[in-house]
Amino acid sequence: MNTLHYIFDPLCGWCYGAAPLMGAARQVVEHNDEFEIKLHAGGLWTGANIKYVTPQLRQFVLSNDQRIAQMTGQTFGTAYFDGLLNDSNAVLDSEPPIRAIMAAQTLDARGLDMLHRIQQAHFMQGLHVSRFETLSHIARDLGLDRSAFRTVYDSMDVHAMTQATHTLMAMHGVQGYPTFLLERDGDIQRIAHSPFYGRAQAFAQMLKADGASNQGN
Repeated sequence: MNTLHYIFDPLCGWCYGAAPLMGAARQVVEHNDEFEIKLHAGGLWTGANIKYVTPQLRQFVLSNDQRIAQMTGQTFGTAYFDGLLNDSNAVLDSEPPIRAIMAAQTLDARGLDMLHRIQQAHFMQGLHVSRFETLSHIARDLGLDRSAFRTVYDSMDVHAMTQATHTLMAMHGVQGYPTFLLERDGDIQRIAHSPFYGRAQAFAQMLKADGASNQGN
């Protein structure tokens, strides 16, 4: 079994930039029973790092997002740039969306779908994805039972999850989000994903080649 470990944060612009790579990886998984993806949430905006949007933070985020758009080809919405990032009531708090992603994964293995929808809601639609109401609507659109989703959402120990992710990152000497680690026969290696920005199918072919190599060993 090959495992692609995906270390991410739902509010990380670079993770949004890498979304097409995750989409390509999912295609590989769908056609290969010997391949799986495991999610590891890092918690970029949690604890003392939770921030309300201020003019200073907006400028910092904008400069990064513009670079991400240029390098990855990902599109950021007007509602995000001109709406959410101008809203002084908006908060960057990764814990609620992480809860939602892990709850969706626990309920129906829909964590990657939830992550994708949250990224679209945040970076394109400019919605407040740190609010449960927004996350609940996304869960409903994914077909998840509202009551069950709320119960599992409330039960998630996000601190323990993010600490486990940080331990994994320290073990393999990696920093930052996103990070891709490919595990084969117990051996874990970091994948340099930046060269694949704008080349999602090449990323998929690389994963397929690694899988074929592994099956031949």
